[in-house]
Amino acid sequence: MKTGNSNDPQLMELLKVLSLAEASLEDDSAPAMDVSTPILRHALMVGAEGLRIVPGPKQSCVEYRLRGGWQEMFILEAAISRHVTTWFKLLTGNVDISKKGIPQEGFIVLTGNPSGTRFLLKTEPVEHGESVSISFERKR
Repeated sequence: MKTGNSNDPQLMELLKVLSLAEASLEDDSAPAMDVSTPILRHALMVGAEGLRIVPGPKQSCVEYRLRGGWQEMFILEAAISRHVTTWFKLLTGNVDISKKGIPQEGFIVLTGNPSGTRFLLKTEPVEHGESVSISFERKR
C-alpha cells in the first residue's frame, strides 16, 4: 500500500485499518463502515477541505484536498474501494446505490458529529467504475 506521508502516525493507524479490511476481502465481508469513518476522520484531522476516490483498473487512489490542491494519500484495492464508495452513498440516505452510471449527490449524515461538518458527496461514472468526491463544509 502506497502512502503520501509515512511520518504521520494517524495516517499509519488508518493504513493498518485499511490493511485489515483488504485482508478480510477474502471472506467477502469487507468492513466498509470500519474503513469509511476513519478515512473521513483522518481527512478532517489533517485539515483537508475534501477527499476523492479515483478508481483505476486494480486500485483506487485516495486524495485529500489540502490548501487548494489535491494530494495523493494512499491506495485502496479496487474491491475495498467499491465497498467504501457504496457505504458513503448509503450514509447519505438518498443516493441510489444501485445506480452507478449516472452522477449523483447528497449529504452524508453522521451521528455524533461534534464538529458539525457537513459532507457533500458527489459520484460520477468514470472509465474504471465510479469516482467519489466529498467536500467538507465546516461550521464557522
